[in-house]
Amino acid sequence: MSEQDANLAYRAIINWLRENKLNWIATQIEDEVVLGKTRYGSISASKLTMPTDQPKTKTRRERVSGEFVAREDYTADEKFEIAIGAVDAVIVGATKIEESLSKALSVNGNIPTITFASDEETRSYEHVDLSARRERADELSNLLGELRKAVAE
Repeated sequence: MSEQDANLAYRAIINWLRENKLNWIATQIEDEVVLGKTRYGSISASKLTMPTDQPKTKTRRERVSGEFVAREDYTADEKFEIAIGAVDAVIVGATKIEESLSKALSVNGNIPTITFASDEETRSYEHVDLSARRERADELSNLLGELRKAVAE
């Protein structure tokens, strides 16, 4: 995939998230991309020292080195992978968590209604709802896998 195609695909994912009322995911992805990745480097420089006992003698040069952390922009492919990974983790992963909670909280085979609440909305899920979501999440996971494979080629 060319750099231009990767950038277009990244923007398409961000736009899709916003169109589907998942602004918070899009914002977190964009924040991560803006922060960039860290890289470690080292620098070496000469340090001039003057002998203290004889001011008119030659100066000695010592090497002083240090390490630093720098910010580096993500490549277009890396930005695309961050967006795909976030969609996979948040949408597919949330369904797996909901399903695991449902099973863990079941009593005598009765699966309770589970309510998830945020500042924006409150949703309740029953096992039937989770089964349908699981199917859609599996389908999305497969599509994301195909998309990753297509990009790698």
